[in-house]
Amino acid sequence: MYILKRNQLLASEIAGYLAAEYKGEDIVVYYPSGFMSQENNSITYLEENEALPELPAGLKLIVIARKGLVPEGKGITVIASDNPRKDFYLVINEFFTRREAHVIHPTSVIRDGAEIGINVNIGRNTFIDDGVKIGNNTYIGSNVVLFGKILLGNDCVIKDGAIIGADGYAFIREDDSGFIYMPQFGTIEISEEVWIGANATIERPFFGATKIGRNVKVDDLVHLGQSVKIGQGSRITAGVVLADNVSIGRDCFLGINSSVREGIIIGDGTVIGMGSVVTSDLSKGCTYAGVPARLLNDRPKRRTPPNA
Repeated sequence: MYILKRNQLLASEIAGYLAAEYKGEDIVVYYPSGFMSQENNSITYLEENEALPELPAGLKLIVIARKGLVPEGKGITVIASDNPRKDFYLVINEFFTRREAHVIHPTSVIRDGAEIGINVNIGRNTFIDDGVKIGNNTYIGSNVVLFGKILLGNDCVIKDGAIIGADGYAFIREDDSGFIYMPQFGTIEISEEVWIGANATIERPFFGATKIGRNVKVDDLVHLGQSVKIGQGSRITAGVVLADNVSIGRDCFLGINSSVREGIIIGDGTVIGMGSVVTSDLSKGCTYAGVPARLLNDRPKRRTPPNA
């Protein structure tokens, strides 16, 4: 999806883009690097809780860091930042990254009834069903399956191997001889700027809709059951399992390998810790963890950093 590109920028140009101060030489950089694997004439960042490694002599380096965290001199130019990681990401996206051209691969299968927007990428061996409508500037990787009626918004990313719209797990025991299966006929509505990770699965509901709000980010290997609803800006990390009819509020964070029982409601701004098992509704604006998940604390209001 993205290609790292070489550039040639002065520290003053980067600081100007970030509307930030810099101290040290106005050195030139060509590419980004990690702080533990610095390259000469590169730019990196340092978080407050990271240890400062021994830097090689003669290294020319720009470091985005909080004031006073990194001593200037010896070839190090420091750009002051209240949020070094965010500013580093902004610089990478603005100056050192380009997106691959979007193409529809000839091995993909697109049914006649599908509607494809402008500047859409569809990768190798991907299947797009009749009832699928895809918005503009959306990237769909290889070996993806979009099945049934799906509304997929603009500027989305669906990574390799994701399966969206498959029938859910809907069995009841008839008697000792077998099970009755209930087919699903509902829709999946995915808003704009949504990220769906590799090998994620999203189930179609019996009726009605499974809904994923704007700017939701879903990691790899996540399972979203039928009729799940996820509010705007929430983040679902790797290995999370949501059973059917779970409702997640806005701006929530679900930690790695957490799971949520069917029918649970989770309030806005809630954080769920890694490996937690949620068996009852959770209040908004709180942090929960454990098996079963228990309240740890009320979350303090986040301070909005300058320039945010």
